[in-house]
Amino acid sequence: MSSSPDWDVIVIGAGIGGLVTASQLAAKGAKVLVLERYLIPGGSGGSFKRAGYTFDVGASMIFGFGQKGHTNLLTRALADVGEHCDTIADPVQL
Repeated sequence: MSSSPDWDVIVIGAGIGGLVTASQLAAKGAKVLVLERYLIPGGSGGSFKRAGYTFDVGASMIFGFGQKGHTNLLTRALADVGEHCDTIADPVQL
């Protein structure tokens, strides 16, 4: 058995929060392991299909495009690991 751990950090859950946390730690050089009990990552940002229709299982909109908005934080986290996120305006205003 090795005397040093294989991982610097273990993140439990591959929802949006877990994935952003893991990506930020990995971007800074940490060895990160993400554990998820479900078949696919995403948590409340996921979806499922039934009878040809797709249903959101949780949050379907992220608000805030300003400097401190949620979208800005997520797009910066993705950019840190070389990913790009397109934003799509919601044509329906409630």
